[in-house]
Amino acid sequence: MTHIEVTRTIKLTDYEIWNWLVGAFEGGSNYWARTKITDKAGLRRVTQQECKEYLAQANADALAEFQEYSELHREYQPGRSYGKLDGWNATDSFPLLREMKGFHYSHQIPFLGGELTFYDTESRKWNEEKEEFEYEVLTINGRPAVLNRSSIQIGLEIMAENYPRHFNDFINQGGDAITSDVMLQCMVLRDVIYG
Repeated sequence: MTHIEVTRTIKLTDYEIWNWLVGAFEGGSNYWARTKITDKAGLRRVTQQECKEYLAQANADALAEFQEYSELHREYQPGRSYGKLDGWNATDSFPLLREMKGFHYSHQIPFLGGELTFYDTESRKWNEEKEEFEYEVLTINGRPAVLNRSSIQIGLEIMAENYPRHFNDFINQGGDAITSDVMLQCMVLRDVIYG
């Protein structure tokens, strides 16, 4: 039997990808992953109030630039629920965060040029001298497992190729915490190791 193979290119915004990774960072991957910021890329933490004040000073043209058009969802994001960017969702706008040279959540840093290093939750050992738990760095081929712009791209390609059901759940907005966890593992570990 012959068949036809079709390849489709999908353009995804940082917001769309990050929005799914939030599920991994807020619970879907906590059973295996801990993170540490290893490269802030000159960014500083910004508050919701700072973002709101920055928006209040921006003109209408600038406000439009702080939203990214999603080809996948055929609408602007973030702010889609009310149709505009305002104070409560401004911390989710990557164009705004780039403009302010800031981040609100540490898991936004890889989308803004920085990097997170991942640690194995199960390796937890108490350090008496420091009076804190220490964790072993996860590695891939002897190198620290990190999340950065490059690993995000590679991980999405791995997910699409090796885990199409989860990738389709992501694209079709039909996934859950498992989808988020598979995505993060593909990005950081290049495969699904845990779960």
